[in-house]
Amino acid sequence: MVVGTGSVETYSKRNIKSYLQIKRGAELETLEYDGSDSANYKFNVLEGSSVVGAVYVESTSELVELASGPTGITVHPLEEATESTEASLVFHVKEGDKEVGKWTLPIIMDETAPTLSGSVYENGKFTITASEPLSPFGYSTSMMFSQSGDDSDYTVVDNTNAIYSVAIVGNQAIISLNEEAIRGRYTLQPNSKFKVNVAISDYADNSSNLNSTLSMPQA
Repeated sequence: MVVGTGSVETYSKRNIKSYLQIKRGAELETLEYDGSDSANYKFNVLEGSSVVGAVYVESTSELVELASGPTGITVHPLEEATESTEASLVFHVKEGDKEVGKWTLPIIMDETAPTLSGSVYENGKFTITASEPLSPFGYSTSMMFSQSGDDSDYTVVDNTNAIYSVAIVGNQAIISLNEEAIRGRYTLQPNSKFKVNVAISDYADNSSNLNSTLSMPQA
């Protein structure tokens, strides 16, 4: 992961403002990454265009390395790190040589992939619930449909015409059917079933396939 000051956040890039903000009085200061000093992991605190302080970042564990890059500080756990490794990032706020504040951000090591903890169909929506928050980056979804509910007649649901849409919210994948589109291609009845697969990862990039078979409600 890279911690920087870029305006666009992705899975592997985070803006320091998501973790730390600094005020002098009522004024919110600007943080600007300073990669010119490779010996320190540093953000300058700006008031207007003037540097009025700095934030220095350190790791509390030798199993989590920091490195200065062109756009921010790379936080890299070593292979020896496990889920039992205790580590944090410490942000030291300084004016000159004087430390005026400090904030600690715990690092949670996660080697466990998400698992399915529940699934339900209601009012045209499949809600697939996982054991932990899911990353909204780089997932894929597929569905199969059986009109009779028997394993012998499943067909792949082609989503070319936006038969369904997907939203990742917290630890849930919510799949919403476009009922007008799906009824134009499939005949839904009380015994009909959908097989749903969500190929997704958590925020530590542990990937999983969340599979569920859901029946249409009885009339």
